[in-house]
Amino acid sequence: MFKKILFHLAIAAAIFWFAHFQDVANARGGHRAWEQVMTGGFVYGLLSTILILLGVNLPYPFGRNASKQARAELLECKKLLDAGILTKEEFDLKSDKLKKIIL
Repeated sequence: MFKKILFHLAIAAAIFWFAHFQDVANARGGHRAWEQVMTGGFVYGLLSTILILLGVNLPYPFGRNASKQARAELLECKKLLDAGILTKEEFDLKSDKLKKIIL
């Protein structure tokens, strides 16, 4: 959960600071649209943290689902290897890719 919160807070901080620097660069022209983007970054960070703490499943690129699917696929490949359907080389190629996802 902590990694997920940090991930979403990093996105929010990137949005906020990008907009802040754009706002500073455009300050002499009186264009303040970047303030809304900064507010959006702040709100995104706050809401995503609250939702994660409440248990809502927000997208996370390094989530458990990919790992679970890779484990299931690795077990299936092992069964195919044991049944003689896959060769050792084919199994090794596939298992190396899956292990990178799992680990």
